[in-house]
Order: sequence, then structure tokens, then C-alpha cells
Amino acid sequence: MRGSVAHWIYYLLVFVLQVIVGNHFDGWAWLHFCFIPLILIAIPPTWDVRLSMVLAFGLGLAADLATCGVPGVNAGAAVILAAVKEPLFRALVSPDGQNPAWTPTVRSIGVWPYLKYTLATYAVYLSVYVIFDGFTLTPVLFILAKILLSVVVNVSLAALLSLFLPEKS
Repeated sequence: MRGSVAHWIYYLLVFVLQVIVGNHFDGWAWLHFCFIPLILIAIPPTWDVRLSMVLAFGLGLAADLATCGVPGVNAGAAVILAAVKEPLFRALVSPDGQNPAWTPTVRSIGVWPYLKYTLATYAVYLSVYVIFDGFTLTPVLFILAKILLSVVVNVSLAALLSLFLPEKS
């Protein structure tokens, strides 16, 4: 029980970090900081995908409303990520079909599998986010550069933050 309380506190702090960063750091139009995928990949891969998608929608919408962003952008990207994270996990981390019910972190699955998995999840999330946020008449190379830079920065931050996730007891 003590471990799960620590996890809920960790997820709450990550969400608060998302709100603070979303409200105070612009990213200079080249970068989007997001921590919602870090919370979503913590949902065990054994959960029903429909439950994960509902939770992702609520979390994304709460982030949109708390950061004065466009309502639905984080929510849409979070739902798409929740729908594909389990197949990504199976393909990149656990190809033998064993889906552990624990949270993937650098310590639990190793550095390289964690980086592959978070790279894929952040690429999905940020691609959907940037497209929903304003694909309009922005040049395609600018959009791709923004996605690439955002993925690299956010995966680095996610790996660093995952080191602070308490171990399950």
C-alpha cells in the first residue's frame, strides 16, 4: 500500500509539473514540453485498452483545461497514445508476449528498451499533438523539426524523471 501511495504522489507531481511548464514555458515555437505520456506509459500494459483510453482522455482534458491550452489537443493525443501503447510495448520491450503488470522505468526494463519505448510513445503523442495543435499552413519541415526536437528533449526528461519513480513493494 505504501508503494502505491508513493506512485500516486509521483503521478500527481508529474501532472503539476505539466501544468507549471505548460503555463510558464513557451518553448519558442520549436519545442513542446509534455509529461502526460510519462503518466500514460505508467499504466500497466495488462489494463483493458478502453479503460486506459478513458483515463487518458480525462488526464489530457484536465491538462488542457489547467494549462489554458486548446481543449482537446492533449486529450486527443493521450487517447491515441493509450490505444497504441500496449502494442508498442509488446513490439519494443516484450516481444515474447509476456506483459508484466509493472511500470516501465529505466531501472525495471533497462536503459535501451526504455529509450526505445519512450521514443516511440513520445513520437506518437507529439505527432498527434502537433497536428491537432495547428497543422495549418506551417511548412512541413518546420513541423517535422518541432516534433523531432520535442521528442528528443521529452524522452531525455522522461528518462530522468523515471529514475525518481519509487520501486513497487
